[in-house]
Amino acid sequence: MFDESNRGIKSSSRRYISSRFNEPSERSTQQTWVRSFGVLLAIGTGAAFFHGSKRLGLRELHAESPPAPVDFQLEKPKKKKGLSKEDNRDLISSQHLQVKLSWENPGVYAWGSNSGRVVAPDSDEAFIKSPRRIPFFDGVLLRDLKLDRNFAAAITEKGDLLQWGKGYSEETTQPTPTLTGKDLISVAISRNRVIALSSSGKIYSLPISRTDQLAGPKPVESTWIPFYSSQSPISYRTIQPPLASRSEKVSSISSGLEHLLILTSAGRLFSAASSSEEFPSRGQLGIPGLTWTTRPEGPYDQPHEITTLRGFEIAAVSAGDYHSLALDREGRVFAFGDNAYGQLGFDYSSESPTIDAPSLLPIQNLYAGTNLVPRVTSIAAGGVNSYFTIDAIRVAGQNEDPSPSRRIGRVTALQPKSAPSPPSSNTTRPSTPSSPSACSALASAAHTPPPP
Repeated sequence: MFDESNRGIKSSSRRYISSRFNEPSERSTQQTWVRSFGVLLAIGTGAAFFHGSKRLGLRELHAESPPAPVDFQLEKPKKKKGLSKEDNRDLISSQHLQVKLSWENPGVYAWGSNSGRVVAPDSDEAFIKSPRRIPFFDGVLLRDLKLDRNFAAAITEKGDLLQWGKGYSEETTQPTPTLTGKDLISVAISRNRVIALSSSGKIYSLPISRTDQLAGPKPVESTWIPFYSSQSPISYRTIQPPLASRSEKVSSISSGLEHLLILTSAGRLFSAASSSEEFPSRGQLGIPGLTWTTRPEGPYDQPHEITTLRGFEIAAVSAGDYHSLALDREGRVFAFGDNAYGQLGFDYSSESPTIDAPSLLPIQNLYAGTNLVPRVTSIAAGGVNSYFTIDAIRVAGQNEDPSPSRRIGRVTALQPKSAPSPPSSNTTRPSTPSSPSACSALASAAHTPPPP
């Protein structure tokens, strides 16, 4: 573990870290059963087909009858006369009605592995197999929510940080406020730290463990009383990239297991170490040659600007376990970091399993020969996978009448590509732990905008 004085690396013996990546044997048994069930269905279908073929005889050939014409029925308008505009919106859009009801009865549903008491903090059940409401969040609006197998973090409507799970405390059975009074708007988690962003653009990094929060160095904070300051009740650090002007501030963050991506309102992108256990070493920082030994003087988690992206106004970022994605305002995607599973969208190479500089993803190759011009509209990354949505516009060919050309709908394309080695993009690396999410959650108002 990196000490807070940034002088070296020490080994960590935290139980919640060492058990984070161990898959429960019961879960493996369930997966095996599901696969076996699928095989049995396939075998049964094949047997039925073979039996029917023998009964009909191999020499008896029958032409299929032409399919009956399809009877198209247009959906009738759902609007009703005499209803208000809001009531008609409820009739037309089930999504609008769902959002409306979520504001009236907000809450969080979670399911999956409960080995770290994250999905059901007050229960000792190993698995929660169907969505279950966490009672603590009944009637509570959230700005953001992140779950791990052994710990979880959420931002309340008031901008306070809540933490729970065995990784936070073995004794705690419900979400507990930790970092308060900072007007936080979003949260990210790394291997052993929680990183939160405030509405003013300030980044806070604090240990996951409650023991470390109480034992670590506590900064002095200013108070609402002039010329009076007090010590913070918990330990935390601040991460501040060098900003070009007073109008520029941090607008969003995204974290992998070891690295943090920091996007500013001016479209500049910075990266930093987000874990105090391991310094990023797989190119996910986007700065060629940057390692623990070559890093500049200063805190181990100091931000570094990705200068190769200067001139590209970055609009969104997303971090996987060990790789990074950046989307600019022109709809271009840059990928860098670990490519052992093809998660960057480039062909896997055993000689160069990592790419340490932002590389433009050739999205247009997906539409070769289609007269479609693609533009990426959103990105997401998690574990060893990458995702993006595309708006494709059809353009007229060289000898084509441009009048029929029209805009098609939004198309979702998935990455990674299939990598020749390792054999599967959905299996975790044996020698290096990954962080597949062992639990899932739905927050009925998880993206509540911060107050003005």
